[in-house]
Amino acid sequence: MPAFRIEALPDEGVGPEIIAQARKVLEALKPLGFHAQVEEGAVGGVAFESHGSPLPETLSLGAWRSRSPTARMQAIGFATSCPAMSSAPRRPDLSAAVEAAIRSVLGQGYRTADIQCSSTRLVGTTRMGDLIADAVRSGSTPAITEH
Repeated sequence: MPAFRIEALPDEGVGPEIIAQARKVLEALKPLGFHAQVEEGAVGGVAFESHGSPLPETLSLGAWRSRSPTARMQAIGFATSCPAMSSAPRRPDLSAAVEAAIRSVLGQGYRTADIQCSSTRLVGTTRMGDLIADAVRSGSTPAITEH
């Protein structure tokens, strides 16, 4: 099966760290048959410094559509998204695997600082990425406790 094409747009600040963790999860999906070609681009302040625009023309909607990536993975302005799995009709199992891994990690009480509450265990972004990737690899789906 050909690889999914994903554009990674980390912006500045925590963007590169978030995208790095998303890449770990994509790597963990390889044994399930998910292969992604990830192309990285600059947006926001980084793009402005190098291209004179926070959204270079090469990343405009028209140019993005003409390159036809499967998804755009972005961490911009505290919003992170990667619709590749949920919008990939050929592999709904991948979406389920990632969602189950996230629910497993959250169900075990792990939280990053932005979503922590008093009854949870604080972990950094890198550790959260490792936990989710490990849960994908192990197929871990214990009972979920809502917080």
